[in-house]
Amino acid sequence: MTRLLLLLPLLAMVACGSVDIVVANRLAPGGGEAGDGGSGSAIGPTLDIAVRIEQDATDFNPGDLLQLFVNGADRTDEVVIGGNYAVLRIDPATGGNQFVELFRRTGPVLDTFTYIPQPFAGPTLTGVNPASAMAGAQVTISGTGFAGGALRVFFGGIEGTVDASDDSSITATVPSGARTGLVFVLVDAEAARGVIGFQLLDGTGADVPITIDERFPEFHGVMPGHGVVETVIRVYGTNLDEFVRLEFDGIPIERLFDVQDVDLGGIAGVQSALCVIDPVRDTGAQELILDRVVEDSNPLPFTIDAADG
Repeated sequence: MTRLLLLLPLLAMVACGSVDIVVANRLAPGGGEAGDGGSGSAIGPTLDIAVRIEQDATDFNPGDLLQLFVNGADRTDEVVIGGNYAVLRIDPATGGNQFVELFRRTGPVLDTFTYIPQPFAGPTLTGVNPASAMAGAQVTISGTGFAGGALRVFFGGIEGTVDASDDSSITATVPSGARTGLVFVLVDAEAARGVIGFQLLDGTGADVPITIDERFPEFHGVMPGHGVVETVIRVYGTNLDEFVRLEFDGIPIERLFDVQDVDLGGIAGVQSALCVIDPVRDTGAQELILDRVVEDSNPLPFTIDAADG
């Protein structure tokens, strides 16, 4: 379906002055695609709406400017803010048509559209066995959809070797330099959905802890693994604080925001954060890193898709 980039100029007097906003990819990958007339079918259970504020609005409160209703319920309090972006991430409670309304705080409706949530049909991760191993050991990654393209596997952000695979399993060798953290799988450019922890063991069989040093970020994964500009993406790693930027081929974009701890049971220290692919980007394969003043993270692949239509 054609993704819509809907420009909505809005003049509203708030503390920071007149503000123009852009609602980009109203149903972004991970939440669906906008279609003709604003309807669409979701490719995942989550609705993402990225709102870009067209001026420096560090202290801007989206609640002062807009309200978001889903099926008549006010969901504005679920908005998260990062730089000049506000992201409204909604998990529909029920299936079927979802009616979404975007309002000015006072004034007319800015936009309305519907979409139908559907099960994600792409590759998924369900586990890794054994869940702890030394570098050089073979493990089996389980899931679905692995036969759909070229496979790449990463352990804590470091690429391993695919030894064998079928649609529901991958046999892979843990690489030298692997880290405790997430197993990350790419099927072509599609990131397999699922947050699966992996515990690296040292030469004595003891657990290797995650290195937590605020100067040195580590990059463990990104979902989705591809998208058009202004797609909302979620990155995974360590030290994802407010000072970290994401770089595409060396060009920084908005800072990460909405940093949260990831529950991996006995593995502590992995975080997730939101980011938005900003509008000035080349399409094609990119190298992503987490940028810090002292030292950058390991790289991970990402593909920026050409916009449809």
